[in-house]
Amino acid sequence: MKTQPVQIKVFFDSMLITKRTYLFLSAGGFLLLAVVGVTYNTIFGPGTWLGDIIMREGPWFYDVLPWFLGFAATVELIEVFFVLRKFKEREEFLRRERGSLLDHE
Repeated sequence: MKTQPVQIKVFFDSMLITKRTYLFLSAGGFLLLAVVGVTYNTIFGPGTWLGDIIMREGPWFYDVLPWFLGFAATVELIEVFFVLRKFKEREEFLRRERGSLLDHE
């Protein structure tokens, strides 16, 4: 008998997701933050069309961006910790339930 992978609801109970899918999405989020952090000067830098708009509308953007990326990465790490803990609790619960069902047979 093959068991289904453990699923939990995440993102304000809007999605039912497996651990593998959640880790894939989280890795994508970290990758996006890393890409923006490494390439922000070529994307948003002075001399680019977007950089010129940013310099005109909000010159503080370049001072705040590294702090924002660091904050976003920290929040992402905290979220991953709690969601992985939730997966572990659910897996243990299902293991106990399946064990008690087998005991009653």
